[in-house]
Amino acid sequence: GWAAYCASKAALNSLSETAQKEQDLRGTGVRIWALAPGVVDTAMQAHIRTAEVAQFSEQAKFTHYYAQGQLQDAGVVAQRIVHWLHHPSAKEPVILRISDLLAP
Repeated sequence: GWAAYCASKAALNSLSETAQKEQDLRGTGVRIWALAPGVVDTAMQAHIRTAEVAQFSEQAKFTHYYAQGQLQDAGVVAQRIVHWLHHPSAKEPVILRISDLLAP
C-alpha cells in the first residue's frame, strides 16, 4: 500500500539530512539534497484519484488538487530541476522543494 511509499520518502529525507550533517562535520564541502517535486500531474496521480478511500485515505485531497488545477506539469518540474542542477546554491535546504525554485 501507500504506507511503504510514504515511509520510503520519509526515510530518504532523513538519510539525506543525516548524511549532510556528517559531511558538514567532516568539512568535506559536499552538499546533499533530496528533491521534493511536489504534486505533479503523473500516472500515479491519476491512479490516486481513482482509488477507493480504503486504499488511499487522502484520495479526496488529491482529487481536489486536480479539480483546482494545482498539479504541476511534469515537463515544467523537469525543466526546473535541470535549471537548478546548473545553478545550485549552498544556501538551499537539504530537502529541496522544487515548487520553491524560481522557474528558469
